[in-house]
Amino acid sequence: MEGGDDEDDDDNQPSTKTQCSGWSWKLLGGDTTYMPPRFTFHGEEKITGTLPANPTAFDFFSLYFDDDIIDLIVAETNRYADQYISRNEIAPHSPVKTWQPTDRDEMKTFLGLATLMGIVFKPRLSMYWSTDSIYKTDIFGSCIACDRFLLWLKFLYFSDNDLFDAKDPNRDRLFKIRPLVSVICDRCANVYSPGWDLCVDESIVLFKGRLAFKQFIRTKREQFGIKLFELCTSNGIILDFLVYHGKMNEELLPQFQISESIPVTVMQRYLNKGHRLFVDNYYTTPALALHLLDNNMKLMGTVRANR
Repeated sequence: MEGGDDEDDDDNQPSTKTQCSGWSWKLLGGDTTYMPPRFTFHGEEKITGTLPANPTAFDFFSLYFDDDIIDLIVAETNRYADQYISRNEIAPHSPVKTWQPTDRDEMKTFLGLATLMGIVFKPRLSMYWSTDSIYKTDIFGSCIACDRFLLWLKFLYFSDNDLFDAKDPNRDRLFKIRPLVSVICDRCANVYSPGWDLCVDESIVLFKGRLAFKQFIRTKREQFGIKLFELCTSNGIILDFLVYHGKMNEELLPQFQISESIPVTVMQRYLNKGHRLFVDNYYTTPALALHLLDNNMKLMGTVRANR
């Protein structure tokens, strides 16, 4: 890679070089070599969260979904239930009349049962509480009544509706879940200390409902859904992520292109530690490489010749 104007240099070999907005690429041949600078890695790959001597799956889950996150969900769920009941006319025989504020233990029960539903699949929610010997799964009925679970689903919330203006053209499209996303991102960064190699790439969270920023990516296993830009370790542990929602200007850095700004944004906590960042050709640009070199990091990625 060479910096400079968009003019051919003296060797005049267009077959091995492509011009691109202030930069030019050319193949190195013969005795020409390039040695990138050497950086010392300052870090240790380990779990930084606290675990008991013989941790269970729930202990690892609790590293990320700690009591602070549970308390956030409890507070916002109770707030939304109060707002809904006070501002709407409730039918006399509606289950909403039976609503009682939830607490931390109940919310953990709800999250556990919701997770179990992804493993034990049934076509209708009511079938999880069926007493028919063919469909019966005892754990659901023993933990909570069906009506109470449905009320949790109705009132589950993560933010204060009174702070949201749906008519604002510049509104945050993730406002409803923004507090939860922010806290989970912080937990991802605080739970695990990464090793030398890091990676930025996209993944899809399966979703087929109506959503303005739903994506279709043919090459992904889950082709329809919500796209995430993720910073991961070489073992696939997520350190940070961004949810793609169309309008992301406030989250990204204006001095970079979006393909450069995404890795720079999620790498903020890990600059000047000597990491190597692996990316695909969507992210690889001279500007990103130089920015990372200036912050004691290396960029590893394939190159699009027209960049």
